[in-house]
Amino acid sequence: MQSKIKILTIIYDLDLGGTQRAAQNFALAYHQDGHDSRVLTIYDDGPRMNQLLNAGVFVYSQKNGEEDNLSKINIWHPDIIHIHRWGNTDTHLDKILFKLKNNNTKVIETNVFSWADNSDDSKLTDVHCHLSEWCIWRWSLFVKNKPLGIVLPYLVIPDNFYKESRGNIDSFKKRHGIPLDKFVFGRVGQNSPAKFHKKIYLSFEALFLINNNTHLFMVGVPPLLIPEIKELACYKKGGITLLEKIEGDEELRLAYNSMDCFLHYSTIGESFGMVLAEAQLCEIPVISVSTPKADNSQLEVLKHNESGIIVKNDKYLLEVMRQFLVETYSLVDFGVAGRKHVLDNFIAKVMIPRLNILFSLLVRNELTAVNISQYFKSNLKEISIRHLKQRGYGEFNFASKLFLLFPKQYTMLAHYTFMLKQKLKKLL
Repeated sequence: MQSKIKILTIIYDLDLGGTQRAAQNFALAYHQDGHDSRVLTIYDDGPRMNQLLNAGVFVYSQKNGEEDNLSKINIWHPDIIHIHRWGNTDTHLDKILFKLKNNNTKVIETNVFSWADNSDDSKLTDVHCHLSEWCIWRWSLFVKNKPLGIVLPYLVIPDNFYKESRGNIDSFKKRHGIPLDKFVFGRVGQNSPAKFHKKIYLSFEALFLINNNTHLFMVGVPPLLIPEIKELACYKKGGITLLEKIEGDEELRLAYNSMDCFLHYSTIGESFGMVLAEAQLCEIPVISVSTPKADNSQLEVLKHNESGIIVKNDKYLLEVMRQFLVETYSLVDFGVAGRKHVLDNFIAKVMIPRLNILFSLLVRNELTAVNISQYFKSNLKEISIRHLKQRGYGEFNFASKLFLLFPKQYTMLAHYTFMLKQKLKKLL
């Protein structure tokens, strides 16, 4: 039987974003596995706080003040600290770790964007966890001194996401003005231009002009894009339904289920893509766009040609959408495969036993290259994305091909170009 340990989850806040949901899911899973699981927010609380408290997970609220929280945590003395952070140097978080870590406390981080932290403070972290093979590959290009990195995806709790009854789906559609007799493409996303690519609705516009027996339902469209959407012919003819936001997993589940196909395209890609996991749990097929120059975990969170279609270039979006309309792909088979993929790879039943082994090795100071490689993909061997580059429909555009040939040089040049443009803006 796994011995009970003390695990502190640290997260910026407990707002409604995907990173916060992931931190909440891990903290809940630790608690449900019998560990003493607690959460510390370092900037703010948020609506997820009450959900954790109601489930029996203690949260050190920002209302108590940071010094008081850290003092109480040191009295409690966690065995494991699990940080969820963007990945870059964070002096505030580092100061907190200095106050909490000693020889008996081990630190793992979920590096959300796989940014390399080469500061001296990065040595406070014992294991750097990345959400996919693509993420750990990109991190390895820029990180120095080769700290231990492993692949640890987000943990998904499937309880509230499943295939709904036809009656409940139709009721949801009627409430929101979504037609019952048309093929519905849908998108749920964060209210950010970085996460919501306009090619979603532009591709739909082109499709609608060919076949108006289809509909587009979008949740969370950034206000910046709405004027352009309202000028589209498909919008003026009632082909688009917009919903500002969804509150609660029940409504979110119904939103996914109201779609025949989830249409996904994020400008900055996905470091994991909780919406992709949730859509698959609801047995909704997915069309996504590969984004090699940005985050690109959709290649692994989805199963290309099984639970969805990933296009290598957004010029293929219209083509693949038309194929779904004429039933080139089986919606039922894709849906079943997607749910199975998530349940096989991203839920607590699969992930927590491996994490328990990692924690046990860390606490006993017995973590070695040999024993960690039995349970996790890591950077202890050469990291390759050759198998991932092959996944997708069509061909990459020139810029993506150039990046894949010279990823480090391309990224550095893009960064310097961006910085130069920013300086020129200030001068002008």
